[in-house]
Amino acid sequence: MSVLRQSIKCYFTRKISHYSLDLHHYNYSQQRLWRYCSTAAISHPTSDDSVKVYSSKITSIVEDIAKLTLIEVADLNECLKKN
Repeated sequence: MSVLRQSIKCYFTRKISHYSLDLHHYNYSQQRLWRYCSTAAISHPTSDDSVKVYSSKITSIVEDIAKLTLIEVADLNECLKKN
């Protein structure tokens, strides 16, 4: 266990035990502490070799948006917010 993790654990354990009013609150706080101090690796998304095919409507919208100027994009954004 790293020194930083030990320090954090020690600090939060003292805070939790100081402020815990009942056993339920203490157990809940301990669970939260361990969840936030977890060093478990995050799973990486799997790569999918298949290429997604978009509808012609979506492709047309993307092409039209790509051709807009910065001012037109600002106007589009404002218009979308109103709707």
